[in-house]
Amino acid sequence: SAQLRRVSRSSPTRLHLVYSGMRLPTNESNQLERAGIGLVHFSLQNLPLRIHCLYELLTVCMSEGQPQMSTRAFMLKPLMAWILPPYISRVIILDMDVALLRPPK
Repeated sequence: SAQLRRVSRSSPTRLHLVYSGMRLPTNESNQLERAGIGLVHFSLQNLPLRIHCLYELLTVCMSEGQPQMSTRAFMLKPLMAWILPPYISRVIILDMDVALLRPPK
């Protein structure tokens, strides 16, 4: 049976922006860091080969042919364990259409 575990208050919640492509300009990355948002920049080519192949296969299967950008972004979710830094032990993924009304506690 599934059990819910309460997250210890000693482990703070922190937001991370996960992105690929061009790195953010210094002023934008500094602004996000001051706001308490960690930046995780990654490149698909830096993923382990078997994970990169799995990603390519999933995007083609999900889009029935030529993958669309939205499909490519969606299929990154199952691969977060290989994208995020190892110090991040728990993840809650929020889609881009989710708006936080107050900072996380």
